[in-house]
Parts: sequence; C-alpha cells; structure tokens
Amino acid sequence: SQPALLASCVAAALFSTVATFVLLLVVGVTVAPTLLPELAPSMLAGLLSSALVAWWAMRGQTTASAASLPEGHAFSFKEALIFAIFLSVATALMTLANQHFGATALGISTTLAGFADVHAACASLLTLAVSGKLEAQQALLPLLLAISSNTVSKIIAAWVSGGAAYGARVGAGLLVVLVCTWLPWLWRMVV
Repeated sequence: SQPALLASCVAAALFSTVATFVLLLVVGVTVAPTLLPELAPSMLAGLLSSALVAWWAMRGQTTASAASLPEGHAFSFKEALIFAIFLSVATALMTLANQHFGATALGISTTLAGFADVHAACASLLTLAVSGKLEAQQALLPLLLAISSNTVSKIIAAWVSGGAAYGARVGAGLLVVLVCTWLPWLWRMVV
C-alpha cells in the first residue's frame, strides 16, 4: 500500500530469513549438538547468504515515520501453543513414517512439515536422529527439503501479500539463499 517502503519491506522479509537460520542453528545446538559437524556447513551458508541478500536489499530503502508503523506484540501465547502442538504432532508422524516406510517417507513428511514450520520439522527430525531412530548422515537431506518447502511457502506468501514487485524481489533473494544452503551438500555429493 506504500510503494516508497518497498525496499524496506523486502529487506525486512529477507532479514526474517536470517532469523530463520539463527533459530535453526539454535535448535540444532539445543536438540542435537553432536550433529553440528554434519549440519553446520549448510546452515552457515544459509545464514551468511541470507544476511548478504538482506543487506543488499536494504540499498535504497527509505525511513518510515513512527506514525506509520503498526503497533503490536512480539509474542503470542496462542501461536506458541500452536507451535508446541505442531511440533509434537510432527515428531509423532515422522517417527511413524520412519518406522513403517523408512527414510524416503521421512523425507516426504519432513518436506510437508516444512511448508508450515521449518523449525518444528527440524526439531522433530533432529530428535529422531539423536534418539538413534535415524542415522546422523540421513538428517541433512530431509532438513534441506524442509528448508526448500518452507522457502516455497514464503515465496507464495510474498506474492499473495505484496503483489508482483514485492514477491519477485523477495522470491529472488530467497532463491539465492536456498541455492547457497544446498551448495555444501551438493559439493559433498560431487566430491
């Protein structure tokens, strides 16, 4: 609704991706610190690339006046409760999928969970790996798939909520971050 703020809004959306990777690293350190050598290259590539893309998007932004900024609360008990329920359900479904159908089904369920919440998908996946129900080497690919599906949902949300100009700019930045996140895994497959 305020075209002058387009660059600021794009930068803010891309900075939220920085927060996504910071939180993924926090989840990894908290839930599965032993898996960090496996996960860190992709997570750090995502973190660094998202910071660079967001910084790049800040060029040309204008400063919003305090009167035009919406008021609100940073945290919501309802959203925290929904997250906890989603995390529990996702973990249970991933465990069942892994037990009955193996790693392929786990990849599919993690990808589907990533559409809604990549952090819950990551926590559920890493919980399975730490508990021994999943090999450590098998954790990264489903995590990358969850990040990919979450990126798709963010791109769709950007196009729907902000129109073509906003969606295209946010989408381009998110795709750069996604490619950078996959590069360490792809490099290992090639080498």
